[in-house]
Order: sequence, then C-alpha cells, then structure tokens
Amino acid sequence: MSHSWVDGWKQAWTAKKVILFAWFLTWCTVIIIGIKIFSLLDKGIGHTMEMTKLLHGFDRTVIEDFMNEYKNWSDSLVCPLIGSALVFLIVSIFNHAGLIACFEKQNYSIKGFLKYGLKYFFPFMGFSILFLVLTIAIGGFFFFVYSKLIGQPIEDYDSEKPFFYSLLITIVLFVLKAAGIWLWSLKTRYYYIKGHSFFKSIFEALKSMYRHVGKSILLILVALLFFAFALFAQKLLNECNSGLSWCAMIAVFIGMMVISLFRYFVRSWIIYMAGNL
Repeated sequence: MSHSWVDGWKQAWTAKKVILFAWFLTWCTVIIIGIKIFSLLDKGIGHTMEMTKLLHGFDRTVIEDFMNEYKNWSDSLVCPLIGSALVFLIVSIFNHAGLIACFEKQNYSIKGFLKYGLKYFFPFMGFSILFLVLTIAIGGFFFFVYSKLIGQPIEDYDSEKPFFYSLLITIVLFVLKAAGIWLWSLKTRYYYIKGHSFFKSIFEALKSMYRHVGKSILLILVALLFFAFALFAQKLLNECNSGLSWCAMIAVFIGMMVISLFRYFVRSWIIYMAGNL
C-alpha cells in the first residue's frame, strides 16, 4: 500500500503541468466571481460603515440589523450568488474530467486535459448531480435522526455538553460518510472512462470499494488529515493578516497561495489513488 502511495505522489508530480493548469483555472474563476460579487456589494452597500464593526469580531446583532436594513438588496444578490456557484461547479466538473482522464490514459498534456474535460463533461456532470443529491440525502438523514435522539436539549439537559458532543459526533460521522461518497464518485468516473456504462460504473465502483474497504477507509482518513493540516495552516496565516505592513501582507498572500496549491496537489493525489486502490 505504501508503495502505491509513493507511486501516487510520483504520478501527481509527473502530471504537475495539468494540475497547475487546473489550479490556475480554478483561481481565475474564483477571482472573476470575487470581482463580480465585490462590485455588487460596493454598488449596494458601499456607502455604509456598519459592517466595519465586524473587524473586532463576530457580532450577530450587526448581521441581523444589516440584513433588516438592506433586505431588498440582499434579495437581489441571491441570483448572482447561485449563478456564481453554478459557474464554479462547472469549472470543478471540467477539471475533474480532465485530471481523471489524464491519469487514466497517462496523457499529461494541456491539450489532452482540455480534450478530456470537454469529452467527459456531461457524463461527469450527471455523476456530480447524482452523488451531490445522495450526500444531501444522507446528511438530512443523519441530522434528522440526531434531532429525534437529542430531543429538546435546552429543556431536557442540565448542561450543554451532551448536546455539543453529540452534535460533534454527528458532524464527524457525516464528514466521513461524505468523504466516502466522494471517493466512490471518483472511482465511478474511472470506470466510466474505461468504457463501462453510466449506471454500471456506479455499481462497479461500489463493489471495488467493498473489496478494498480497508484501503478505502485509510485513504479517506489520510486525505482528511492532509486537508485539516492545510486548513490549520491557512487559519494561522489569516490570524497573522491583521495590522501588517504591505510587504508582510503580500508574504501572507503568497503563503496562502502555496497552501492552496498544496491542497490541490493533495486532491490530485487522492484522485489518482481512487482509481488505483
């Protein structure tokens, strides 16, 4: 298993050109969406200084007063936000299609990445929608069961600890289940590229995960550990971002970009490993 993990990192490094290109596409999308949302914010609330109070920490009353005062404006922002989310989803599906096909076919050219991204885009969109609905359904089931078991925590418990710890356990279980569904969706895409039909790919991927259940669980745990490390490092940089000089802020921004790229390489390694368990 360790040998295949090392091989996965080697393959990710071999595919560094297409990984960097996919990462660049993602960041371009984020920047364009960010500029669009910022322009809407500036147009609607650019004259108010109320939100600057949040610089001193989270304040629920500020958010509530702000939303009440600018209710009509916030309603008009819903459609652009939904549109931005759809654009980001489209780019994400395209990147996954290109990367997975490049790994499967051992073709690490930008031309191949673009060709595979277009070729497998619509089937992969179908997989994305299907597994997204499955994740939401399982999440709803988890929290429905949790709400039934916990009852009325304010009335039934003397302390908030049972409510807090039970909620934490529910969230951890859901995250593990969602990570497993994501791994299942990645394996499904590999089977589809190999020539299986849409639904047969889903069942073949599920059978493969059950045959290698130990390796699948270990891969999920290692992946979550990598992402937790990246989030922790990013949190530290965010905390260092206040009251700094311009040079220091630029250094922090570069650090955050490096963390983002590291996270994308980890994601690409997981994508390769999903198809080679």
